[in-house]
Amino acid sequence: NRVTAQAITSLQITGDSAATYYLSRKLETQTDEKLTVALLGALLSLNSDKGAVTAQMHVTSGLSDNVVSAAIGYLAVVKPDWVVPVIDSLLNAKPSPRVRVACADAFAAIHNQSVIPRLAMLFKDEDPLVRGAAFGHLVEIDSTQVDLYLKIALADPDMMPQALALDIINASPPIIGGFL
Repeated sequence: NRVTAQAITSLQITGDSAATYYLSRKLETQTDEKLTVALLGALLSLNSDKGAVTAQMHVTSGLSDNVVSAAIGYLAVVKPDWVVPVIDSLLNAKPSPRVRVACADAFAAIHNQSVIPRLAMLFKDEDPLVRGAAFGHLVEIDSTQVDLYLKIALADPDMMPQALALDIINASPPIIGGFL
């Protein structure tokens, strides 16, 4: 596995089309979780969509939270036009909080107005880590509603969204009559 991991890194560094071919082929047959995540990361850094079909299969297989999270993150960057229904389907299956955070991060990577309602739903999640991730991304993507998001986060029963909101308020220049 160490040799394979080094080969993945070496191919990633070369950055040529042959490297993406070999990486995507290895992704198709890889069974080791850490190497699968490394392959997805290498293809992502090369901005290659050659592993997209395999990544989508990893999302639906539910192999492990780490693999599903890496696959969602990869697809959000290389195939943002067709990953949203994949993420929606995944969220309907009630995955772990770790995967739901990865879904929020993937929506943020897509970074368009169509993901705002989806992030808003994750902002209502039962898990504070998911709410915190969604909150941070909503503030970045939907600047017109920052005051609303801050009020909701400050009223959250968990300290994590509250702390994130306070960080944003502390980092912002003061304006009379509102948070930002």
